[in-house]
Amino acid sequence: MINLDSDKLVRLPSLPTVAIEVLRALSNPDVAAFELVNLVSADPALSGKILQVANSARFGNTRPVGDVHRASMLLGKRVICSLSLGFSLADASMAKGPHAALFKAFWLRSFTRALAARTLAERYGGTPPDEAFTLGLVAQVGQLILLKHASEPYALCIAEAARLGRTLESIEAQLLGVTSAELTLRMLSEWNLPVLFLDAVREQDSPPPDAPGLVVPTLASYLRVAAALANFIDGSAHGLHLVQLYETLSRFSATADDDAEWLLVRVTKLLRQNASLFNVDLSQVGTPTDLLSAATEQLAGLAISGLDPSETRPIPEELLEENGELRQRLVELTRESTVDPLTAVFNRRYFHRRLKDQVNRARDNRTHV
Repeated sequence: MINLDSDKLVRLPSLPTVAIEVLRALSNPDVAAFELVNLVSADPALSGKILQVANSARFGNTRPVGDVHRASMLLGKRVICSLSLGFSLADASMAKGPHAALFKAFWLRSFTRALAARTLAERYGGTPPDEAFTLGLVAQVGQLILLKHASEPYALCIAEAARLGRTLESIEAQLLGVTSAELTLRMLSEWNLPVLFLDAVREQDSPPPDAPGLVVPTLASYLRVAAALANFIDGSAHGLHLVQLYETLSRFSATADDDAEWLLVRVTKLLRQNASLFNVDLSQVGTPTDLLSAATEQLAGLAISGLDPSETRPIPEELLEENGELRQRLVELTRESTVDPLTAVFNRRYFHRRLKDQVNRARDNRTHV
């Protein structure tokens, strides 16, 4: 076990200075627009990207925007803050060497989580969308700290979590003596972010409280859904993360299944639209049809495992309750969506969905079913 010094880690530089200053400006409701403009203008590369966004078709501006001051008037303070943080984090997540792929994966998850959180806030309300985007970006910044300043042991943690089917946080605590979640909270506190942000990040990894019926969505619930979607898009356990996506959405949506598919399609579209500008590597990301197909295959395998007592396939730790039982929601979802409860064979609903997936894939690839 390596006992990392968390006090030392949070003092080490992990983000560009301008990103930290922008975050502090965001937490101060009285900060003047010209102060934010001065911060952004001090970084020529950042200024150029802000102007690129201001001149994009998204804002429908007919006259070219040539300076950051005018861009801030067009975009608004919150958008300038979220864009500045996004561009700075993208730069901080670029690394060469043996762990470059881990940095790319971190940034893909972070940007996906931010887009998903903003999309949810736009649809369901309760939180300013750009605040949801900003918090989505930094909700797991502790992982970036460990990647930057403890690369080798942290790469081992990631590999061990995947090999053993355990949560990354449990491996971090075992091998490093500190978790990325703890470091995230320390960093957000150091940056003087609002208490609302800290509470949401603290609650994002905790099971949502049981409540009858649908609940009003909170910033923490948006982060839970966004994290499940980010893991679904980037990870390999697609079935597990699809279940988590359904579970978290169903807390505040009566149409969670449909909303999950809508969110997946919407966010993957936004990812592809913004990948070049924000340096997001999508080379390993499949289409929504591919991702859902992989999830269906995994859920079918788990359903069959549940029906066959001789099946000894290892079950990821996230699927287990504290008492070691398979989560009831997983059992219900896999069985009702793939097999008939009486005959234990694939049902018509599953067949039709798989056929639809194959037709969509053939259409996307211009091939035959």
